Parts: sequence; C-alpha cells; structure tokens
Amino acid sequence: MKQDPHQILSGLAASNYAIDLKTLDLCFLAAVKLQAEREQEYNFSEGELIELFMVVCETLDPGGDNLRTRASHTLRRMSEQRMLARVDGAGIAERGDYALTHLATSMISSIVENDTLTTESLELLMNQLIARLTEILFAARRAGTEEEWRKEVVVPMREVVRDSVLGIERRQRGIDSDHEQLRQEITDLISAEWHAAIDQCQDLLAQASGMLRELNNILLRGRDKCHIQLNELQSLADEAGQDKALEAVEQVSQHVERVAAWGKARQSAWSVFYQQTHAFLRDVVRLDPNRALSKRLRDQITGWPFDPFFLAVARGDPIRLLRPMESKVESPPVTRARTERTLRIVEVPPDDEEVDLDALVAEALHAGASTLAEVTERILPEYPEADRYLVTGRVAEAVTRLRRVAGEHERPWQRVAVGLEIEDWRIPQSEDAR
Repeated sequence: MKQDPHQILSGLAASNYAIDLKTLDLCFLAAVKLQAEREQEYNFSEGELIELFMVVCETLDPGGDNLRTRASHTLRRMSEQRMLARVDGAGIAERGDYALTHLATSMISSIVENDTLTTESLELLMNQLIARLTEILFAARRAGTEEEWRKEVVVPMREVVRDSVLGIERRQRGIDSDHEQLRQEITDLISAEWHAAIDQCQDLLAQASGMLRELNNILLRGRDKCHIQLNELQSLADEAGQDKALEAVEQVSQHVERVAAWGKARQSAWSVFYQQTHAFLRDVVRLDPNRALSKRLRDQITGWPFDPFFLAVARGDPIRLLRPMESKVESPPVTRARTERTLRIVEVPPDDEEVDLDALVAEALHAGASTLAEVTERILPEYPEADRYLVTGRVAEAVTRLRRVAGEHERPWQRVAVGLEIEDWRIPQSEDAR
C-alpha cells in the first residue's frame, strides 16, 4: 500500500535527520565498500574499520596526528548518520561488528560507479525486460489460485522493477553525467582555442546527438512493446480480481513510462543546447576569429567604473501625416446609371447599294465592256472617292456572278482611278459565257 506523502514528510521533519559528510568521510566509505567487494566479507570489526580509516588518512593526508581518535569520532558520526549499522549481538561496552547501510552503499555506488547508458546496454536491458514480462504473462494465463498469482506474477513483477527498470534508470544518471562533462569540455575548448575548436566542437555535438537519438528510438520501441504486455496482464488480473497484481502492473507501467519520458526530455534539452551552441559558433566565433571584438567588449565592461560609457538616445519628432486621420471611412454605395427598360424601335431605310451596283454592272456589260477595268472605270465615278476602294471589290464580285470571266496566267494591272489599280480580267461578250 502506498504511504501518504504528508506522513513521510512529517516523520522526516520530526526526526531532524541530516547528512553531513566531508571528502574524507566519503573516501572512507568508498574504501569500506571496495574492501568488502574484494574480500567478499561485508561485516567489519571496529578495529578493522579503524585500521582502514588510518590507511585512508595516510593516503590523503600523510603525517596527520591523532589518527585513532579521529577514526573513533568518524565511526560514531557514521553510525549517527546511518551510514554504518552495528550488526553483532554484543553489548554496548564491547567492540562490535559494523556493515555499510543501504543508504551508504547507494551513495558510494552513485559516486564511484560510472555505468553509462549505451545503445547496446539499453537494447539488452529492454530485451530482458520484454522477455521477463512475456514469461510473467504466460504464468498469469495459467495462474488459478491467489498463491500462484503472488508467486508467479506479483513477486516477479517487483523483481522486474528492481533489476531491469532500475538498472536503466541507474545508467541514465551515468549518461547525464557524461553529457554534463561534454558540455563542460565544449565550453573549455571554446574558451581555450576559440576559432580552432569549431570543428572539434561540431564533431562532439554530432556524436552526442546521434547517440541520444538512437537511445530515444530504442526507448520508444521498447515502451510500446512493454505496454502491450502490461495491458494484457492488467486485463487478466482484473478478470481474476487480483488487486495486488494490478498494483504491481501499475507500478511497472509507471516506471516504464518514466524511463521513456526521461529519453524524450533529454532529447529536447540536448536539442536546445545543440542549437544554441551552433548559433554561438556561427554568430560569434566565426565572425570574430581573433577574439578582437569580444576582448574589447570585455575590457570595456571591466573598465566601466573607471571609464564609464553611456548610450544617449535623442527623441525625434513624430512623422507628420499627409492627410487627416479618419476614424470611419464611408464607402459610397454601388450604383449604376438609370436606363430605359424598353428599347425604342428605329426605322432604318433599306440599303439598295447592292441592287444599284448590280444594275450598273449589268448596264456596263450590255454597253460592250469587255474587261474588268472598263466596267470598273464606268462605275467608280458614281461613288464618292472615299468608297471607291470598297466598291472595286464589289464590282469584281458582281461581274463574276453575271458573267463567266476568262482566267489568264498573267493578269495585267490597269489603272481605273487616281491612285487605284486592279488586276484586269477579260470578259467574253457572248451570252452563253454566263
């Protein structure tokens, strides 16, 4: 059952629990942990701990005084701060055996161990988690009694959280530490070499970005597969009425979701750092390769108390508008001119020009005109000078309708009026030529 956060905080505040560890204390605890792992002996007598403390003091501070007294005080402080626990059954007056507490072991492991999350280790851990969930899912399908659910589902689910998921979270802290060191390395490179460090900084950024992108992809794929199995486990536990199994499934689901959220958050944070660093390299370092501008700016800022500078801004006159402001502009309505709806009928006299022209052409032909030029010369004087060019074409058309003209290969040009010439045709006189 989940504990109430208010009760936990109230208990911590009432106990006045605090941790005060110096560098020497941390080195002593690390030495105890390393000694225990090397000798496979996790209980130490008080004399052994005092000897080990003296060795650490000789390594860090050679020639120190009162080492045994300092060792005794250190053991007492470590016990009061719950770093060391007495594990023997002897009395208070006798020297006892001590062991590192879980708090001390976790703290030293976090400082000393440097398990960094890589694509290989993450993929291995995710595959182990998925395989373990698959085994638990098969066991849940076979489970019938509450004892079987507890042994084959609830307890293994807690082991999944402790082994696989917490292993991923522990390695996440390692990659966070590596990225912090990488950011510091980029800062030191820019500060030391400035323009010469651009290519190296870009390579470091690209490598870190590619690694984070691959890790995020693996986390997203693994999260989807885990949720598929966890959803089926939740359905089976709900149908069987196993509340503890439902709590275990919910706990593992929250851990998996937290791991995926970490990957997404780190990807977003690194993207911001990547863009800002590239912008700094592009806009500052490349534009000022000799650091002349930055040096002048730094000198001006540091020397401001002795040689202050200010920015004076003169207020200019407002821009005058060429027309007065109008709060509301009225657009004229769209209108059109009034027209009469009924059209007036206008009588137009018939054009008898065609009829008159045909009559004139027929009269010229009866009079003995044998060429087109002769017919045209007789008719053109009957029309105004402005219309004679058009009348010439109509005369030719009327002649072809009244008589059949004789075509020749070469048609001579004949002048029929002032400034007007036509190709002449020969017109037979016989009536049968029509």
